[in-house]
Amino acid sequence: MNLKVEPAEDPMGAGCACCDGGGGLRGFVYEGEEPCAVYFAESGGMASKPVVLIGFAIGRWGADADVNERACVVFGCSAGDVATDVKPTIPYLLSFPEFRTLGVGVEPDEAAAHPLYPRMRETLDAIIAQDPRLAHLRPQAADRRPRFSADPA
Repeated sequence: MNLKVEPAEDPMGAGCACCDGGGGLRGFVYEGEEPCAVYFAESGGMASKPVVLIGFAIGRWGADADVNERACVVFGCSAGDVATDVKPTIPYLLSFPEFRTLGVGVEPDEAAAHPLYPRMRETLDAIIAQDPRLAHLRPQAADRRPRFSADPA
């Protein structure tokens, strides 16, 4: 599948919904020229284990499309040493309450069995690979944002 990710022009990064007044980011995914998903991301997890929640509604988006033709899924994503750690989580985002109205929610324990799951994973991988605001989740060290560290020496 040839997916093209278009980050929305949004000055906010993947921020914390409770701390910075509704942080987060959004964008769109196209297969060729056809829209196939809209995505949202917000911070989650704890300071010691940061997680970015990436949710998207995937399916048909034509003018005659019905909400039941799209699935809404959220993945908890964190940077790993070799690969991005990805786990399905509850299909809800605090910064984007409208997310639940865009399709049928996919519960975490049902995600792997969903008929669109391979497409969901491919879409998630494309979002992380192509949205520069999510570069810190990429497994390639060169693509990650630089991190600060304190040297007690």
